[in-house]
Amino acid sequence: MKLYHTQIAPNARRARIFIAEKGLLENLELITVKLGDGEHKSADFLAKNPYATVPVLELDDGSFITESHSISRYFESLSSGIKLFGETAKEQATIDMWQRRAELGVLFSTGQYFHHATQGIGDDRYRNNEWGLHQQSQLLLHLAIMEKQLQHNPFLAGEIYSIADITLLCSLDFALHLNLLTLNDYPKLSRWHQEVSQRPSSAA
Repeated sequence: MKLYHTQIAPNARRARIFIAEKGLLENLELITVKLGDGEHKSADFLAKNPYATVPVLELDDGSFITESHSISRYFESLSSGIKLFGETAKEQATIDMWQRRAELGVLFSTGQYFHHATQGIGDDRYRNNEWGLHQQSQLLLHLAIMEKQLQHNPFLAGEIYSIADITLLCSLDFALHLNLLTLNDYPKLSRWHQEVSQRPSSAA
């Protein structure tokens, strides 16, 4: 199998960390897509993913799976080890809830800031600086909710490490890379960030 990715892209990193947690990353051929050079808009790449985004998983039969969440679902089904989507119905629903909150709150806000308030990846997309700056303020509101959740829980969805933590880690690291916040203002989030960043998979 092949994984088309970009090292810094948070969605691609989400997939790599998930696969690494499953112990399967070494089974993949990692192929870097140079977004800054427009490789994601080439005819060859668009044949793999018409939405021109990474990551893209190419299976051995030549078919493709896109979207980090869908790729993670695929590897969750392949492995009988740790269940990063949860075991029980309540676990699965709770993990899914916090995964969506991290994705639609922290990751979306950070991504919108990146594409609208900065030069992004240098493409010719429409930009609205005011909208981008508004998303920075929205990001801080979502992080306050995450801080409260982590006040009484070791991980975002409760007692176990899950895909929700992976999504939040990649989203938060991207926001920190853009200097959108300092963790000094979020002691519980800072504690959590330090702990999950020490997992070997976080370097994937």
